[in-house]
Amino acid sequence: RTSGAAAGAAAGAWQQRSGAGAFAGVAGPTSGLAQRLAGNAEEEGERGSVAMKGIKNCDNLYFKKYEYMYNHMQKKQIRGRAYNIHWKLKCKKELRRVKRSIKMMQSGIEERTPKTLEEFMQKLTSKMDEASLVIDEAHIQGVYRDDVAIAQKLLLCQMVLKPAKAMGFIRKKNRVYTMPHDEVKAKLGWDFPVCYTLREPRPWKL
Repeated sequence: RTSGAAAGAAAGAWQQRSGAGAFAGVAGPTSGLAQRLAGNAEEEGERGSVAMKGIKNCDNLYFKKYEYMYNHMQKKQIRGRAYNIHWKLKCKKELRRVKRSIKMMQSGIEERTPKTLEEFMQKLTSKMDEASLVIDEAHIQGVYRDDVAIAQKLLLCQMVLKPAKAMGFIRKKNRVYTMPHDEVKAKLGWDFPVCYTLREPRPWKL
């Protein structure tokens, strides 16, 4: 009992000493940190909207949880690769839309099968224009090189020429080779739309 009372008295004395500032070396920095945090909270309340906009940029978008795992150069490479993949998938999506429309016309359903070349092109013109413009934008943004962008556009022309010949809307070409673009322009009456888009800065540089 005596030892228990002594322990209680010692604990009370320790609390009195700590409250009186006996451990000022520990309590001082803690109180200063609390003041700084309170000041930061007030500042965040004033500029909270600006801070939230800054969080949404691509510097922190992919590296919020595992930021310590990558150095600056690795972050830069991953970020650029993600941007290029975004544009490439966008181009593939537009080409896939054109291909899907052609598959529907070749499905054998009478309502979907075009009777003339005009009907065939009427269903494809808007999708081909959009695919061509997206490829041009990817080239302007530096995602596609010149030769890759040309190859994508040639693929678009070949994708339309082959079913048009299979359906009998245009006759097969002669032995003289002509570029698919020239053949589409001459026989289908479609040409690549002009893209007036200017190169934009990367999203993380805005």
